[in-house]
Amino acid sequence: MKNLHYFTAAVLAGSLLVACQSPSKEGEGVITVPVRTQLAQQDVIPVSDDVEKIEYIPLETNDSCLISNILSMQVSRDYLFIYNGKTSQVLQFDRAGKFVRTIGRAGNGPGEYTLVSDLAIDEANQQLYIFCYGEAPRVYGFDGQYQLSDTTLQGSSSAVLLDEQHIAMRGLRMYPNAWLAALKEKGGEFTMKIDPYEASLAEDVSYMENPMLVPAGKSALAFSTCNDTVFRLSPEGIEPAYCLARQNREAFYTDVADIRQRKNNPIQDTDLDLYDFFETPRYLYLRVTQAGEIYIQRYSKEDGTCLSCRVPEAYLSCSRMIPGNNVIGLTNDVDQGVPFWPEFAMNGLTSAQVVTYDLVSGLQEEGYLKDMPEALKALGADDNPLIIIYTYKQ
Repeated sequence: MKNLHYFTAAVLAGSLLVACQSPSKEGEGVITVPVRTQLAQQDVIPVSDDVEKIEYIPLETNDSCLISNILSMQVSRDYLFIYNGKTSQVLQFDRAGKFVRTIGRAGNGPGEYTLVSDLAIDEANQQLYIFCYGEAPRVYGFDGQYQLSDTTLQGSSSAVLLDEQHIAMRGLRMYPNAWLAALKEKGGEFTMKIDPYEASLAEDVSYMENPMLVPAGKSALAFSTCNDTVFRLSPEGIEPAYCLARQNREAFYTDVADIRQRKNNPIQDTDLDLYDFFETPRYLYLRVTQAGEIYIQRYSKEDGTCLSCRVPEAYLSCSRMIPGNNVIGLTNDVDQGVPFWPEFAMNGLTSAQVVTYDLVSGLQEEGYLKDMPEALKALGADDNPLIIIYTYKQ
């Protein structure tokens, strides 16, 4: 049983205990997903159940916007904002893929950025947030002009703007600032902050393993490896949403959160870990790892069924060592395109996936993509990546 500590500002406000052992609903609104028991399944998970539309956006290729690896991306109504990791550039394209501009530049001067951790957008106010590790995010207008460094978001590595007044924030990994997620008012103070460690873990050795914050409609979902609970952050507060019944060893949860244990490789072959996840109006999708294998699970919010399948080795081999070029996913039965796994969740209705020529070629060599869409056939060896936007059914 894990202790989930909530803070109002910096003051302890209370705690909530959530058990994640039963494959049934745990309390009001909290649903347990039978992650471990489903691993033995080899289900067919149709993408067509959930995807309403697929949009292909070829990115313009010229000397001003050559892309090597996309580490973060945001999609607005009119633009795509892309962080190119190798060159440390933030690039702006329109929704047709035409290059617009480079936003700011790497450096230590006013408005410049270093060690970018993520991007976030405020569509209503036409603002782009560039988050930097340990620093206040730089805020630019969609016109490319620097506006300010938002010190009210200092110490966060990413954020999701929930509405005009509320922001969900992803925390940091290391003590003394290790925390998973927080809720705050825009321009104001923290209203709630969560630290899902075991109560017995001392603060001076605490480490936040793999903190995740994923947009989910008008909310955001947060998770860290040291706990089985997925939390939902909304304007109303922070509440447990799902319990992932990984059923790992009792010591697993404290070992992965203890910086002293990291060199001892606390994750064993019997343990399950969550690689990443996202939510659509109908489903929760999980990528679960065990002993080097990756499984995809899809939990239905409508009827409670949970399907699971192991990712084929060919998909894994085509995706290894290529950040932001990821087809460790589900076979695409919508248009026979690349395997489905949108790494960049935009909101609860759309998400984005990155595809390169090398990835497409690798899949073809493995015998896949025999009837692929024309947009993939047109992708050339010297072209920038292709962006795929998925729109989900309501």
